[in-house]
Amino acid sequence: MKYIEYEDSEKKSRALTGFTHEHFRELLLHFEEAHNSYFTKYDMNGRYHNNRRNFVTYRNSPLPSVEDRLFFILVYIKNNPLQEFHVACFDEVVQITGIAIKSTVNCTICAIL
Repeated sequence: MKYIEYEDSEKKSRALTGFTHEHFRELLLHFEEAHNSYFTKYDMNGRYHNNRRNFVTYRNSPLPSVEDRLFFILVYIKNNPLQEFHVACFDEVVQITGIAIKSTVNCTICAIL
């Protein structure tokens, strides 16, 4: 499941995330800033690092864009699915899903505040 698949359908996107496209875009601006700020200081596991290297998104990442990461966490927060269900929807590995949830929740909190 990728954001681009639901970008054209306001009704489906809102059903999954609870946000209209307009509100999603507004939150995306803040989320992207918080995301970049968070990952310059911490790794995916939440461990602090001393700018050893910049955060990079790998080509084979199941969540390749910031839009996909925000969509991922909004779907998780709104629907509160089991992690196994979320894994199936987003084509991820179970261990990575738990880590992704933790790190994107932190970014989302920073974006909202």
